Amino acid sequence: MDGIRLTEHFLKKIRTRQAEISETLMSGGISSLEQYQNFMGQVSALGFMEQELTALLNRTENDDD
Repeated sequence: MDGIRLTEHFLKKIRTRQAEISETLMSGGISSLEQYQNFMGQVSALGFMEQELTALLNRTENDDD
């Protein structure tokens, strides 16, 4: 698997997890403050990783031009 495909694979996994967390939050599936805090920490970390991988992917694609 080349670098671009690997990056796209991880972006897909990140976005899937973000959607899962969002669905849980919107459906009222949170049972405690600790679970809510855990999910919010995950959202923050996933957002950071998504930004970094997107920037890497953009730089890689621009270098190929």
